Amino acid sequence: MERLEDGTEVKLGVFLSNTKTRRARLTTDQLRVLAALGLDWAQQTLTEPPQLQKNGVAVIRKRGWDQKTATP
Repeated sequence: MERLEDGTEVKLGVFLSNTKTRRARLTTDQLRVLAALGLDWAQQTLTEPPQLQKNGVAVIRKRGWDQKTATP
């Protein structure tokens, strides 16, 4: 935990864990900033379409990729 000059407490590990868990909801700009900071998972999320399993079938989330050409 880090305490900023204004007294705010920052728990960086919790923030990073929560952000990584919720990365599918981040905007492209947010992912680019995180990737620029060196977070490999953010760069990977930008370059590869995320996949979900729904009833055993791969489902590609909508994030600007052409779903017809993306490989599940």
